[in-house]
Amino acid sequence: MVRQNGCHIEINKTLLPLKVYYFFFFSATGTLLPFIPIYMKRLGLLAQEAGIIFGCMPFISFFVQPLFSFVADRFHKHKLILLLCTFMSGLSYMCLLFVPAKHIPHTITIKTNVHCNTQDSYIRDCLPFQANKSGGSKITFSRDDECPLTFYEYASMSRQNNMTGIHCKASCLFAVPGAYTSRVCFTTDVRPFGERNCVDIWVSSSKESYLHFAIKNATVTMMSEIHQERIALPHLICKEYNLKNLLHQGKSYWQMLCDEETVLNCDFECPRQTNTGCEKRINLYGITFVMFFIFLLICNLFSSPTTSLIDAIAYDLLGEQNYFWGRQRMWGTIGFGLFALLSTGLMEFLEHSHKDIDYHISFYLFIAFITLACIAGSRMESSTTIKSAQMFQKLGLVFKNIEILIFLFVILIFGTLNGAITGFLFWFLKDKGTSQTVLGLCLFLNCLSELIILGISNKILKKIGHIPCLYMALAAYSIRFLCYSFLTKGWFVLAIEPLHGLTFGLMYASASGHANILAPPGLSATMQGIVGGLHFGFGKGIGSMLTGSLFTVMGAVWTWRVYSVSALIIMLLYIPTQCLFSKRRQRLEVPEQVSKFESLEEDVTNESPIERLLTEDNQSPETEIKGGKLAWSRDEL
Repeated sequence: MVRQNGCHIEINKTLLPLKVYYFFFFSATGTLLPFIPIYMKRLGLLAQEAGIIFGCMPFISFFVQPLFSFVADRFHKHKLILLLCTFMSGLSYMCLLFVPAKHIPHTITIKTNVHCNTQDSYIRDCLPFQANKSGGSKITFSRDDECPLTFYEYASMSRQNNMTGIHCKASCLFAVPGAYTSRVCFTTDVRPFGERNCVDIWVSSSKESYLHFAIKNATVTMMSEIHQERIALPHLICKEYNLKNLLHQGKSYWQMLCDEETVLNCDFECPRQTNTGCEKRINLYGITFVMFFIFLLICNLFSSPTTSLIDAIAYDLLGEQNYFWGRQRMWGTIGFGLFALLSTGLMEFLEHSHKDIDYHISFYLFIAFITLACIAGSRMESSTTIKSAQMFQKLGLVFKNIEILIFLFVILIFGTLNGAITGFLFWFLKDKGTSQTVLGLCLFLNCLSELIILGISNKILKKIGHIPCLYMALAAYSIRFLCYSFLTKGWFVLAIEPLHGLTFGLMYASASGHANILAPPGLSATMQGIVGGLHFGFGKGIGSMLTGSLFTVMGAVWTWRVYSVSALIIMLLYIPTQCLFSKRRQRLEVPEQVSKFESLEEDVTNESPIERLLTEDNQSPETEIKGGKLAWSRDEL
């Protein structure tokens, strides 16, 4: 903290390395981690694969964070373990650069029929359908193999993706077997078949000779749906598309004709689109998936404990001024926002220069900032005031309290909601054609709103308390998800992202502060690890896996709406539940480091403050929060 005495500015040298560590560590995080989902997509990983990876990693973090934090508390090696995890996380993330990209073909195969006669030729698709209760019909795709697509499906996806100028190559065989030949004519003439100037092609069914041609602009063909006279077939619905404007052996022709009614089975090779179903069959769970999974697993083993450890060190260094934790943490937010925007700008510049986004710059910036964070961390003072005797007994007391268990469950819910946004918001925006600049501005607005909230979090927490801030965060999540579901343009998200200040900044300040209140002496890092593990680990894992499945089943729009309603329901249940507990204790007002756990310490000769509280005749037998720490009844102790 900075104090000003007249014209002289005094800097707190004890907290300065802490601020610098926060700044550089989260600067590294901002340059790389938000773009990991997009980098996975660039490597060819599918949403299904990404959901599994993002779903499993946080579960690993859930176990690793409390474990590392417990070891740090037990052996008084907070700084050493923090530096080790920070350095190894930098090296492990660089290993992701060695993951090979999937080989995904640039075209997909479309199976369809071409009908050709002396008058014209057209594409015909017949698909199963079923009648609904209203008397209409619904097309169903009952094929066991989702790939190849039909022309009808490809046309529908092309319209949705606004694709134009599509060039498709065809390779056709006779649909009816037999020993016969057919005369196929490519022409620009509109006179009767016998009088036209044609380039004749003789195709024999007995020799399985292929007929090759191409559609110059398949977009026009897809818009040229026609209705031919035909016999209605039960449980089938057919679509026809006029076949015109063709290429054969490098020359342009208006149409293709046949000397008799001919049906051809054709495979069209067309440009690949996203969300086609064929992508699900392309090297699913291959070497790219396996290598990325293993390397990211190692990354999470070392990176996940860092936030819990540095938060515990920060609270210990702040002492009785723990309400000012937000002012330390906001330097991390400044670094995150500043360099997330910078790395985005660099990638955008490189995209214009090389016609492709180069994510390597993010990895290089990441390792540079991680190195600076290690240097700053080495200058921090070690935590020596924390005692650690009888740790398991103290931790057991915490988990016997029902109010604490409900609090931890709510933290789990917050992690689930955060996992949905972290893992799939940018994926959702990219599907809407959102530019890299907009994604960078999203991160900047996130950090700006978070910075403002963290800067005033001490005043908010003193004014309304920790738990009411969690109510506000749940309400903000509900509004945020609902707004996502109504996005029509990707850049509209910029109006929504300032809510991040409430959904994460205020929530995390409240949660970490409340966890510090609940933490017994010697278990500060452990308690932060439990909260961090539930939020960034178990909860985030559930959110990632659940969102990946919901995206596939019901689509992005209804997924966001389900989360919106869920956040609202949790808030409405949490408020009355917490009100029942609030009647049993006083509101937290003045932070004092008083703890009832001193009675459990070995070799303590002086009476602790909480022991003096417990010896008072009028002491309430109920569990209370006194002076910024959790107080317990004599029976609980």
